[in-house]
Amino acid sequence: MDMAIRPLDPAFRVFGPAFTVLCKDGDNLPIHRAVAAATKGSILVVGGTERQVSFGYFGEILATNCKKTG
Repeated sequence: MDMAIRPLDPAFRVFGPAFTVLCKDGDNLPIHRAVAAATKGSILVVGGTERQVSFGYFGEILATNCKKTG
């Protein structure tokens, strides 16, 4: 993971069962499937196949579904 990615506050923590997802370039369907399968309180851990990803995998539709799921 890029060292520039870090929590807004070092004291922030998340706890819950992890759903790991690997996306191919430009394909976020695995994230949609994970959101549909996840239970309330699950944590999505998403990775891409490239080191320098130039795709936006997560947007308004996924955020709405995650919020609805909990």
